Amino acid sequence: MAIYRSDVSESELVTLRRLADELAEKKKERATTGHLLAAIASFPGPAADLLADRRLDADVLIKAARVHTDDTRDAVSRVMQRARELASRGAKREAGSLHLLFALCQERTTAAYRAVEQCGSDVAKLRAAALQIVMGMAPPRRIARAHMPMPSQRIATTIPMRPVSSPLLTSPTFPRVVPSSVPPPIARVSTPAMAPPAERVVHKPKKTHRAPNLTRESRKTSHHEAAQKPADRFELDAKLFPVLTQLGKNLTLAASRGELDPVVGREDEIERILDALARRNANNACVVGPSGVGKTSVVRGVALRTAQPGDDPSPDDCIVIEIDVASLISGTAARGSLTEKIASIKSEATDKRVVLFFDELQSLFEDGGDEAVSELKSALAKSEIRCIGTATREDYRRVIEADSALARRFTVVDVEEPSHEEAFLAIEAVVPLYEKHHGATYPSSSLAAAVNWSVRYVPGRALPDKALSILDLAGARTRRRGAR
Repeated sequence: MAIYRSDVSESELVTLRRLADELAEKKKERATTGHLLAAIASFPGPAADLLADRRLDADVLIKAARVHTDDTRDAVSRVMQRARELASRGAKREAGSLHLLFALCQERTTAAYRAVEQCGSDVAKLRAAALQIVMGMAPPRRIARAHMPMPSQRIATTIPMRPVSSPLLTSPTFPRVVPSSVPPPIARVSTPAMAPPAERVVHKPKKTHRAPNLTRESRKTSHHEAAQKPADRFELDAKLFPVLTQLGKNLTLAASRGELDPVVGREDEIERILDALARRNANNACVVGPSGVGKTSVVRGVALRTAQPGDDPSPDDCIVIEIDVASLISGTAARGSLTEKIASIKSEATDKRVVLFFDELQSLFEDGGDEAVSELKSALAKSEIRCIGTATREDYRRVIEADSALARRFTVVDVEEPSHEEAFLAIEAVVPLYEKHHGATYPSSSLAAAVNWSVRYVPGRALPDKALSILDLAGARTRRRGAR
């Protein structure tokens, strides 16, 4: 693997920025991330090869860049800063074209992201391919292609670089975790456009029909913003909703206060759940998938979506209330007690804003009394209430699918185990919570190692749960040893 530069004393990112400015100046246009992407395509290296493999050369991207503009004027500076931060967390501290390509593929609001989509390429796959090479999970792919002239007349000089070794080549011990007393391997760069990593909070996307794929830094910003906004419109009056406020947890209210963990890479599943809830009939969803795959996280993603700030009414506006099935069933040994609870919940949940969430939905129908179950089935059949449930595939077939009348009331939303790259991004989003708890810093190489090792040594569980379990245990051991 090699990094190409026009000048050995000049960083690759600076060179790409200058090339982008030259491309824009030549066309008498304002430089955008689209020009930056075109500069990457014209700059020989692994990132250009990834673009060439998708028939995205500089000319094609320049034409697309003329059509699209960035939503913010600081978009170019912002993605370059994110590229530097990605590089600072890896084995190679100096950012290059691959880091910049990954950063460009994370920002849905940029001209570069829209240009790749307009050309018919899958942005998520391009981002994952760049991440694999950056993290050493895959070798750079060399594409045999005709020479593409550089925008500048400078002659490129090839500088050899030691390839990043895969974490799987090391011994199978815990991923490296740095105690907080040791300066973390993250460049603490503070600019007006980006706060230092330790001070950032989680970002939630703008209200759109499709949730953006967010970076770790931008996700953190919106948790702080949402926490400062009044959440009165998500709070249920205890006098009007006594049972729901007593037995339920208001997930949408918690999301508006920044109390829920971020959810990454489940936009399609969240969209399917919202589609099911918006139906006239059978407006209920059952999230089905293996244990540990993140079914509950998908439902929390729905709550995060519904809690997004906005004054205009939306078809997605709702308040997700989680009902603990164990608490619901407990203390109902007396005949009719569970039926009374279900009837009360049904009465309060007829409010069109309320969506009930039952984790392990099958427990409600296999353990409840016949009268109580009939009461709930009747409410579902008449679309009087809306609910979301979760279940493993085995439990769904055994309890819900076995009752054809009940199965017709639900839209099944399958949740598959994420790929290695998707699991890495999901873990990267929540790892600040583990860092805060353990007082340690997890380098990106440790996150990649946790994903790879969990797949190799923990075959009976699903990502990302098993990888997070490894990181949690490694952080606990680091904290205990550091306290001695």
